[in-house]
Amino acid sequence: MMKPDGMKLGIEAARLLAAADCCEMAPGLSEIEFQRIEQEYGIEFADDHRAFLASGSGSSAAQVGRS
Repeated sequence: MMKPDGMKLGIEAARLLAAADCCEMAPGLSEIEFQRIEQEYGIEFADDHRAFLASGSGSSAAQVGRS
């Protein structure tokens, strides 16, 4: 179970990334995707990192100001 402080940090980081308008935001990872990655690589995501990746992820550089 994720701790509230870690969740807040991850969600806030994703919000700031989205607000920076520097990249397109893609949907975050699902619980099934987290489980597969953790099992495959023998890792466990920290609460803040898990919340950040669940909130969304930057998928590509935005084309801001480019023609």
